[in-house]
Amino acid sequence: MNKYVIKKLKEGRINAKLKQSEVAEKIGIKGNTLSNYENGVSEPDIDTFCALCDIYN
Repeated sequence: MNKYVIKKLKEGRINAKLKQSEVAEKIGIKGNTLSNYENGVSEPDIDTFCALCDIYN
C-alpha cells in the first residue's frame, strides 16, 4: 500500500479521536487487522477502505 495512504489512515483515526478497537468494532473487523492496515502489513479491501474513509471523514 502507498505510504501516503497508510499515514493518512492512522492520522484520520487519531484526528477522529478514536482507538483502533473502536474503529474495528464500527466496521466489523479485528483490532489487529486495523493495526496491520496502519502499519502497511496488509491492505483493506475497497469496501473496508470506504468504510474507514466514512468514519474519518
